[in-house]
Amino acid sequence: MGKRRPVRSSQSSAESESPGGYLDAVFDALAASRRQLVVVVLYRSDRTAVETLARKITELEREFEREDDEIDEGAVDRRETRNENRNRTGEGEQKSEIQTALRHVHLPKLEDAQLVEWDRRDDVVSLVEDRRTGDLERQLVRDVATRQFDRRVA
Repeated sequence: MGKRRPVRSSQSSAESESPGGYLDAVFDALAASRRQLVVVVLYRSDRTAVETLARKITELEREFEREDDEIDEGAVDRRETRNENRNRTGEGEQKSEIQTALRHVHLPKLEDAQLVEWDRRDDVVSLVEDRRTGDLERQLVRDVATRQFDRRVA
């Protein structure tokens, strides 16, 4: 796997190694729903190419968006606006935007929190095997799957 980068933080290394500092970094990294999806998708697979990860996240976000619209009575106007935007930006373009966001924002943030390893040479990413995060990742996958995807991704 790729070389692990040091955690970028203004904290001293002693603070970032403390349980509280580590958990703060993990919770900060998982604050974005897209990063939660990265963990969910990687939990179900081994090493995944960033391009494949972007495709799967695109599919999940679109599926979740459709289901959200079905239960939200006020969603008709938002759906029409999104459909217009989709026509302008096709699925391939959306996947490309997600892939760029993964490379420049989400994967570095997850890597800094020591949740994923990203091999930039092969452009593949996987979950870090760490006993500190194992239970946390399993719980996150269950929670996200239950809350957002009706248990279909767990």
